[in-house]
Amino acid sequence: MTTRAAPAVPVAPPRAAATWTVTAMAVLFIAVSWADKAVLGLAATPLMRELHLSESAFGFVGSSFYFLSILTCLLGGLVADRLRLRWVLFALVLGWSLTSVPVLAYASLGTLLFGRITLGAVEGPANPVALALTYTWFPNDRRGLPSGLLNAGATIAKLGLAPLLAVIMGVWGWRGGFTALVIIGLVWCAVWLPLGRTGPYTSDSARPGPDPAGPAEPGSASAGRDVPLRRVARTRTFAGAVIGNFAVFGLATLVITWLPSYFQAVLGMGEVQAGSLLGLPSVFGVVCLVGLGWVSDRLLRRGVPSRKARGLLAGTSMTLGGLLLTASGYAPAAAAGLVLLLLGYAGASGSVGLGGPVVAELVTPRRRAGALGLYYAIGSLSGVLAPWLTGAILDAAASPAAGYRTVFTVFGAALAAAGVAYVLLVNPERDRALLEVA
Repeated sequence: MTTRAAPAVPVAPPRAAATWTVTAMAVLFIAVSWADKAVLGLAATPLMRELHLSESAFGFVGSSFYFLSILTCLLGGLVADRLRLRWVLFALVLGWSLTSVPVLAYASLGTLLFGRITLGAVEGPANPVALALTYTWFPNDRRGLPSGLLNAGATIAKLGLAPLLAVIMGVWGWRGGFTALVIIGLVWCAVWLPLGRTGPYTSDSARPGPDPAGPAEPGSASAGRDVPLRRVARTRTFAGAVIGNFAVFGLATLVITWLPSYFQAVLGMGEVQAGSLLGLPSVFGVVCLVGLGWVSDRLLRRGVPSRKARGLLAGTSMTLGGLLLTASGYAPAAAAGLVLLLLGYAGASGSVGLGGPVVAELVTPRRRAGALGLYYAIGSLSGVLAPWLTGAILDAAASPAAGYRTVFTVFGAALAAAGVAYVLLVNPERDRALLEVA
């Protein structure tokens, strides 16, 4: 016999100013976390030169970020379900701001590895916790746009923070870039304390009261019953979302770790110019991220099922992006190849903003951070593989151009296949109904 929740109670819409203030801070939270990832790629050439690292060794350092982040992503999401999310975000930023201290004090392969591993461990829960907090300010049919904005935090890091870090490192060396990120993180913490809080669409188990989940949220699993995450993970929708996230996350870690090196080795750019252009693919990507999120929300409010408004839309974009990325390595001219790379990255990255809302549809607010943590933890496995695999391919290639051609072919084919799987598997309405009656 199953226990049903009480009928849905309308939730009073939050004030727009509070909603978008918290959302903006969450976007900056993601941006700072991605800047911490990007700084390694920006410092690739001077670090490899100073520490005498091969491409494979540097790729291993890039992969080391994900050694513990996958585990902490999962555990952090589960723990965050039981804590006040505003304090979780504060603790994460404070923690990761201090992880650069060892390599700043004494630069070596050992301290670099230690710093990247601990940084990954602290940043592991960043995405699921930020999304879970942001979703407390939006109902189900309005989450596509904020999801796109949060995922665009990586673009802000590449367009705004990466060029700044590149200039700083051009003047003060790679240590200046690492130091700047410590300061930026501490400033974010100081601003977050008076502004950060959860919204009305929330499950805050730290709050006293008969119903810690708060009012039921119409149109989502919030109005149903809690389901163990192991059952959620066995749904076809969750599997499709994870497959897509795995492929897109692999491309994202490839770009943030190796794109500056590609600009220098293949396109002949200098270090500062390459760092300044790290965000170039994301100029197109952010348009797709925000645009697909907005279109998806509009379709949902017009009655289009999530299977089409989210699953079909994201999967198609991912497949097209993968095909364009594959074609970029075979373009007759460098300029044409760069344009195809930009468009392919845009199509792939634009789809990722709909994955979080898809997963959130399957669970109640009580389970949201844990489900998103599991989603990101599995998808992030590609972050361990992608930088190392790219380095191994480049080491074995006859030339940098041939190596990157192979890299783009491999990752593009994987993205296209993942997009097809996304379209075929993702159907939140079907799987939410199955979870409710089982």
